[in-house]
Amino acid sequence: MPTSKSTEVDYTKSKLNDGAWHTVVWEFQGNEMVATVDDKDMALARVDGLSMERSHLELNTAGGPSALFKDVKVWKGVADDKWPQKRAQLMALLKKKDKPAGK
Repeated sequence: MPTSKSTEVDYTKSKLNDGAWHTVVWEFQGNEMVATVDDKDMALARVDGLSMERSHLELNTAGGPSALFKDVKVWKGVADDKWPQKRAQLMALLKKKDKPAGK
């Protein structure tokens, strides 16, 4: 759409061209978001000025062939008061994942 704005805030590479269905969970709280694929690959980002007001959902794919989406569910949840502790755990996991082997 002419007014749409795309900003890459984080990414993780996943090999998903295996013909199987995968589960993606994308969560927002305030100006932070975390996306997971099959509970193993994860991207975590913070976007200043992120608004929770949305009138539509747009799912795009980058590079390669197109993707099929089924059973898409969108809901409003209650903020988890344990998010600061969970965020710290996720950050530690990301640092461990990014650390070169043998170090």
